[in-house]
Amino acid sequence: VYYQFSDLKVPVGFISAIHGKFCDTCNRVRLTAEGYLKLCLCYDEGEDLRRVLREGEKENLRTIMEQTICVNAPLVLAGTRNTRELGGYPAACGRKTRRHAFLRSDGLSGLTDKDVQMLLDYGVCCVVDLRSESETAAAPSRLADVPGVDYYSIPMLDETASQGFTGGMPERMGDVYVKLLSGRGDAFARIIRIFAQHSGGTVLFNCTAGKDRTGVTAMLLLLLAGVPCEIVVADYSVSEANMQEIFKQQKAWLEKTFGVTPPDAVFSSAPEELETALAYLAEHYGTAESYLLQAGAAAQDIAVVRGMLLGEACA
Repeated sequence: VYYQFSDLKVPVGFISAIHGKFCDTCNRVRLTAEGYLKLCLCYDEGEDLRRVLREGEKENLRTIMEQTICVNAPLVLAGTRNTRELGGYPAACGRKTRRHAFLRSDGLSGLTDKDVQMLLDYGVCCVVDLRSESETAAAPSRLADVPGVDYYSIPMLDETASQGFTGGMPERMGDVYVKLLSGRGDAFARIIRIFAQHSGGTVLFNCTAGKDRTGVTAMLLLLLAGVPCEIVVADYSVSEANMQEIFKQQKAWLEKTFGVTPPDAVFSSAPEELETALAYLAEHYGTAESYLLQAGAAAQDIAVVRGMLLGEACA
């Protein structure tokens, strides 16, 4: 798949938009595609970036390739758009996070019978549903009553889908993430306990879009494994692209039904939103582990979950 940049074709994951101004020494460029990338690409003022890439500025191109962050694509399921692995990311001790340990996902009410069987074959033995009671009642999970799958409902509020997209919706999702961290530590501690109890299989956790409540949960897991923050943000930021068509439909429905135009942030997964949560976590708790311990999670459960992500403990 390629992104067409004028007459230059660049693989998706390198460039989707280029923004930046010249500074004293270089042109600082922020590149975003189906991921998150900050890159300082140096070239002379007035020089055409297309020419730099096209005509073989090897060092610059190598810099792009080395700094490009690859994010897991969604599993091919008919009934979801944002079911993704947390495995395969660079982590602590030079390792990569293990596959078939955790899946993050959007809502599971639309799964087909084939989808359900595929997830069972994948190893899913536990589902943690983070949606509100009204959401689960309106769109029950297809995995809630499947033999061999332990289903848990741990309602969290995202101030958007959890309240039916009515009432005052947030201008910034980053503020919602901070509220989740500051106000629902008990829920995150319980989630960790449930995860630890299912270390022998694949655990799937989801909300409605797989972006906000799921995104904060995935953030905590990846940080526990020592995944770099820029990759944690990248894993979050692709939800908008994955859910693009669904978000368009939801936005059109809201405008037609209620005459409501939701804030852009509601259907966005801009990097700075999760960066707000990361900054709050770092300032107030230092690490994800410290946050979870203070929230009431058992040290042993945290160790088990880290082992699920990494395998044997780091030396």
